[in-house]
Amino acid sequence: MTACPACAFDPEATVSARWDFHIGREVKSGNDRVNNVGGSRWRYRRVRDAWLCDVANMARVSAVTAARAMRRVTLTRCYGKGQRAFDRDNLATGCKPIVDAMVRVGLLVDDSPRHAEIHYKQIKDDGRVGLLVVIEEITWVMS
Repeated sequence: MTACPACAFDPEATVSARWDFHIGREVKSGNDRVNNVGGSRWRYRRVRDAWLCDVANMARVSAVTAARAMRRVTLTRCYGKGQRAFDRDNLATGCKPIVDAMVRVGLLVDDSPRHAEIHYKQIKDDGRVGLLVVIEEITWVMS
């Protein structure tokens, strides 16, 4: 395995299945929900559950199978006119409810590095604001 030490991407991994779909819900900055304690924890739950519905619907439409092995997930935030890119921390924190929803729906076994290789990207796209999700089932060839 020759995974990148910075992002864990492994170009030698074999992709045995691939699914992609777009969700028209806007990804919010992690700064919007930095505290997940006290009364604000219910706010996180509402956000996660809203993503859960969208993820479940798109997974069903895209015929994504339940996770049984390692998966690589690339979450690409598409932002439009009048918006700007988030810094890396806010992007990852903003995508946390999406990853948690994917685990609850069964698209990931769990979000540990043993079962999920998760990558975050952003692109300016005035035509399609929201989230592009790419899921790849991966295995490694041992050398």
